[in-house]
Amino acid sequence: FLNQSAEFDMTTQQTQLENFLTQDIDVLVVNAVDIDACVEYFRQAVDKGIPVFCCGPTAGKPGYPVVTVVVSGR
Repeated sequence: FLNQSAEFDMTTQQTQLENFLTQDIDVLVVNAVDIDACVEYFRQAVDKGIPVFCCGPTAGKPGYPVVTVVVSGR
């Protein structure tokens, strides 16, 4: 189990996602700061055979390569 917090900083989250994708992970669970800004990382994960689960303040678009999105209230 690997856990990191971006503290609501998109640049930090992108760096963390890049790092996770270089590791041998089985699944990616992301509390997205901005789901739209993360979608390319989700595609990279899926291309590697890594299922993606996401939660955050907004829903993903239908074409996003995630198993599911859990929308949190604000």
